[in-house]
Amino acid sequence: MKKLLPVVLGATLVSSLIGGETNAALKKPEIVWKVSNTAGFVDVDAAKNSTVYIYKGGKSLGKGKVGKYGSANVSIQPQKKGTVLRVFYKTAKGTKSPETKVTVTGNYKKKKQLAVKKFTLAERYAITNDFVKWASVKAKKERKAVTTKFFDHGAAGKGDWYAGTPHGHMQVQDFNNPGYYAFGLHAIGGVAFYSPKDNQYGYSKDGYNTYTAEGYFNIAKPKTYVTKYVLGDNGVVYELKKKREHMSFSAGFGEYNDNGYGGTFTPGKGYNMIVSKDKAAQSKLKAIMKKYQ
Repeated sequence: MKKLLPVVLGATLVSSLIGGETNAALKKPEIVWKVSNTAGFVDVDAAKNSTVYIYKGGKSLGKGKVGKYGSANVSIQPQKKGTVLRVFYKTAKGTKSPETKVTVTGNYKKKKQLAVKKFTLAERYAITNDFVKWASVKAKKERKAVTTKFFDHGAAGKGDWYAGTPHGHMQVQDFNNPGYYAFGLHAIGGVAFYSPKDNQYGYSKDGYNTYTAEGYFNIAKPKTYVTKYVLGDNGVVYELKKKREHMSFSAGFGEYNDNGYGGTFTPGKGYNMIVSKDKAAQSKLKAIMKKYQ
């Protein structure tokens, strides 16, 4: 469950930024995750169908549409620790909300970006979907099933999740702790290939019909291999291959601690990703990504 951080009412009216009057009857936007000095986004809960704005003083840092679930993910460039951000939203009718102010936290080092670009959430979904189409054909030919359930975890802390790779830590789940720019590369998505118990080959949704603690145990045949392909935003497919008995949804991944630094939950010996030797997969990912660069 997302933990809501305390919000503070800003003293400056939104009207000073984009014109119009603030409606005090509207609820203030709420910042879902803290914003670190290496954060790549601000996650905001606000009125449905509104537009969220992020400002530093009088300068706009970004805006984003609020979805049907009442939240918006607004991409921003990293800001210095101590910077105060002004957050507000504007309803579909043009009415502005009161402000929330959030102070940038953390003292993390920005990493050199290996990513070819910062992909949007929609682009990451599209790239993954295209790769899954290719992976489904591969799975059928090899009498395997393939699922997009390559990663999941149970109750955990507040830190970002990552995979260990030859190119450094790859961010897999972003909680802004330490945040996007603290990692040189990031997972676009991924898949897992396995030998299905039901002998139904190709794309499968069975991975989403099993509990996290069960992992692949109830869907893959005993003593067969499960192979995870994780798609890096540097255009590289990373791989982890283990027997079903030694492969869980969280296998191959670790979590930073609640302070945004390396924690005690690591991938473990023998569970770091390698660069996949599957040349067809490597070529396919690069070809797909070119459409979005």
